[in-house]
Amino acid sequence: MIIDDFKGGFLAEGLNSRRRACDAETVFRAACEAHEGITAKAEFYLSMYRFPAEFVQAVKETRYTAGYAGACWLPILWFDIDRVGDWQAAVRDAKKLVRFWVETFGLRAESVQIWLSGMKGFHIGVPIAIFGEAAVASERFAAECKAVTSEIAKRANVEIDESVYDKVKLFRCPNTRHGESKLYKIPVSFAELSEEENANWIRQRAEKPRRLVENSVSGEDCVTWLPVMACVSEAKEFWREAVERLSEKEKDTDTPRKWKAQTQTLPHSGETFPRLRRDTLEFILDGVPEGVRCGFFKRRRIV
Repeated sequence: MIIDDFKGGFLAEGLNSRRRACDAETVFRAACEAHEGITAKAEFYLSMYRFPAEFVQAVKETRYTAGYAGACWLPILWFDIDRVGDWQAAVRDAKKLVRFWVETFGLRAESVQIWLSGMKGFHIGVPIAIFGEAAVASERFAAECKAVTSEIAKRANVEIDESVYDKVKLFRCPNTRHGESKLYKIPVSFAELSEEENANWIRQRAEKPRRLVENSVSGEDCVTWLPVMACVSEAKEFWREAVERLSEKEKDTDTPRKWKAQTQTLPHSGETFPRLRRDTLEFILDGVPEGVRCGFFKRRRIV
């Protein structure tokens, strides 16, 4: 599939709000530049993945995303580090994850995006380009992202939130304000993160937006990000190995289980019949209670 076909996405002003179709890359870049139309918003979310035009058009017409099973892609692979009530642990694990990318795959620290999430920790992002043609848009791309990030987090000895890789999951938009903490999701440089005395300064700085810019000089006003366009052979091989393990796992899951048939013998006749569930027996003996739909049995706990 052609990557240029995957530019669209959706946004929402609140997790429970209706989804709105958008050019996700344009919105993300505006957010990185701390555009005032973005920074004025609280609890503003953007889709993590990018989608083909037909899905974006469907969202535009219906504002509905649940159940999408088609192809997707993303330009930045994200890791979500949540450490409720333990700021030092969040800082420590964010540094460990960035160091892993630098030491294992040779990335420059400036090529790893570090965002204070606004409340509980950090969002760490790396360019998907380093995985080359191994990371291509597909129907199972979201599952591949989860498999790869899970393996990287394991090797880096960092716990991440793996629930964010659902295909239509919302992700907090940069430079928007967290409704509870009132702090902004702002970029942080690795140098700032590495200096212990800056830990409190980072949270203070998050009281207002901050720009992430390409190929510039970082400072209090902004943070520099150096995009990576070239593939790293070790990273490409890492992706392929993780996907192979995922495929093997899926094969094991899809293999039908052989259940041993359970039977019951009637005490007087000695005849043997398949064992029935208690719900089935109650239905045979008593029928459906008056005024209750058949779905009643789906909601009952199977004993």
